[in-house]
Amino acid sequence: NIPADLPEHTDAAVRCAKALIAFTAEFRRQDGAAALGFGRTRCGVEAGEAIVGDVGGRRRLDYTAYGVVVNKASRFEEANKRLGSSICIGPVAARRLAGRVPLRCLGRIQVRGMQERCEVFEPWDEAVAGDLRRLYAEAVAIHEAEPERARRLFSDLSARLPDDAVMRAWLERLKLS
Repeated sequence: NIPADLPEHTDAAVRCAKALIAFTAEFRRQDGAAALGFGRTRCGVEAGEAIVGDVGGRRRLDYTAYGVVVNKASRFEEANKRLGSSICIGPVAARRLAGRVPLRCLGRIQVRGMQERCEVFEPWDEAVAGDLRRLYAEAVAIHEAEPERARRLFSDLSARLPDDAVMRAWLERLKLS
């Protein structure tokens, strides 16, 4: 939403993150990038107020953003590693996306610098069928109260969606609980 007001800027941020992920996934398959070991791209998305603008002096001037929301987005980007996701969306951004962008819950996580755990999300792959989405939502909803049942659901989902790293991450998280 900077430097000019952009309607539905949170939606645009998610579209941008998806485009970055798609581009870098394709780029990683090219010989040069593969030889360099170019890694996966991960994005963190959150909405809120930040201080944005040129910072520095004549020798070095950077256009940058500062604020709690910037730190949160950075922590959500980091969280992708343990969550198996590529795009981790914070709770404020998720509320702004509700109803327009299909999201799946990645669970409640503790983020460095935040006192309470927060619920994070990622965009659903639009190719995933509704029945699998319902099973996933059920597994997430019961994972703390009924970890064994949730483990069975995630195991079934993982078998049906073998390329889904989030399912494998859930199984790993539940194994540790």
